[in-house]
Amino acid sequence: MVFRISGEFRRFRPHVVQCWMYHANLLGGIAATLGGRIPVVWGIHHGDTTSRDTKILNWKLPKGVASPLRIALRSILPFRVLPDSTRRYIGNSL
Repeated sequence: MVFRISGEFRRFRPHVVQCWMYHANLLGGIAATLGGRIPVVWGIHHGDTTSRDTKILNWKLPKGVASPLRIALRSILPFRVLPDSTRRYIGNSL
């Protein structure tokens, strides 16, 4: 699946890949790297820095982070090294 997606990235050449869920952050990051080193924006939905998914994702910092939780943007330690301009709050609308 990752190889098929990376092939689509090579074909369509997107400027950025935005992933919204934890497993998509990992798989999308790998596919974007294989598909031409496309910048990735992660979706982060909690401030828990102890989760296994967060630890797995720490191997490569994204170019940006989007989150519906302001606290997640401030509290996740690996993302503190990203400039404020690369972190975006995207509110949930109900």
